[in-house]
Amino acid sequence: MTTHEGIPDTKPVFDVVQHAFDPTANSTEPDSWAQAVAAAPASVLDGGGANNTAIVNRMVQIARGQIGVAESPSGSNGGLPLTRYVRYFNPNLGPSRWCAFFVSWAWDQASDKNHRVPWGNPGYVGSVYDWAGKVGRLVSSPIHGDLFGVGNSHIGVVAGSNPQKRSILTVEGNYGDKVAGVSRPWAGLWFARLA
Repeated sequence: MTTHEGIPDTKPVFDVVQHAFDPTANSTEPDSWAQAVAAAPASVLDGGGANNTAIVNRMVQIARGQIGVAESPSGSNGGLPLTRYVRYFNPNLGPSRWCAFFVSWAWDQASDKNHRVPWGNPGYVGSVYDWAGKVGRLVSSPIHGDLFGVGNSHIGVVAGSNPQKRSILTVEGNYGDKVAGVSRPWAGLWFARLA
């Protein structure tokens, strides 16, 4: 059995069901990502990007490039998110909550495209949190390229942070049935540093 970053090379487990969660609580979707970027100070957007690895920066670019990808029909967990993010890891899986699959897909596209992620289960938020805790990657102050989570219910990519306001700009899958650029406070969230 081989390992990747200390995680056994095993098939992902897809039997964990995520509980319903409203990712829009305490967050706002800017009218457009371009407007949000234009309005944000450079310190929010750059928030560590220059200090991150090329893979982490590429993951953020890839995630941002997916903004607007939406379920069809709305509320179905189907359509392009199902075929692009979920079935990338498990071709036989039906409509599923896909925020974690989106983050996993973005990471894998930026790294080695081997259809695996270091946290094991690409479709379960709790796998990222557990992995980050085991390998010492949980952090308290997020920067560009980190992942954020709300318990085991929702996850996204941090595209920028503002420590003074304790807020983040994110890219999130399954936010209002689509991939969206979001602004949210970081209170109550956990953060994982990938590199």
